[in-house]
Amino acid sequence: MNTCSRSVHSLRILLAMLGVVLGPALVRGSPSVSDSAVVAPTGATAVDAPAAPTYSRSSVPPVVALGIGLAATGVPTLLAYGLTEKDTQAENIALVVGITAGVVAGPAVGLWSGGRGDLARTGLLRRSVVGAVGLGAVALAGAISNDSTQDGTSSVALVLLGVVSAAMVTGSVFHDLAITPSATAQGRRMSAGLVIRPDGVVAVNVRF
Repeated sequence: MNTCSRSVHSLRILLAMLGVVLGPALVRGSPSVSDSAVVAPTGATAVDAPAAPTYSRSSVPPVVALGIGLAATGVPTLLAYGLTEKDTQAENIALVVGITAGVVAGPAVGLWSGGRGDLARTGLLRRSVVGAVGLGAVALAGAISNDSTQDGTSSVALVLLGVVSAAMVTGSVFHDLAITPSATAQGRRMSAGLVIRPDGVVAVNVRF
């Protein structure tokens, strides 16, 4: 009886190995590899198989995604300017918040709406970090300039750091907006492979 069980187990392993060998052709030939593909359960052993990269379809057309990105970049500033009382401190604060929100998140909204959340996250993180460094440097430079006991050289260096940060953030905004049509038209890259479940069954695993 034990001999029979061992034979069945060996046969399952052999079939699993055969599935791994033949897997790339099966994955490439299957038209149904999508978001609903089988995902390996917890505890499964992943076996990456070389598969031809495929791309998910955009959520919205590329031109619409670009329009959303442009709107999300400019609308917060326009709202802040239109909804606050002119020539007041509240207006100044609202404009700073509106510009910061639009510049940091606007291009990411466009990419995300077009199905490129991977690029949206990268740009959003980059602008958030660099923008925070720049704003912090400018604020610290202002505090130093108001203190007569501090050396003005440090203040100048911090202002230069703020200018460089602003240039990097601006470049990131234009870059993400410029690539939005082509990136969303191409779609998000997916990699397909195979996994062997604990029961010896081979399943398709799709990573985004």
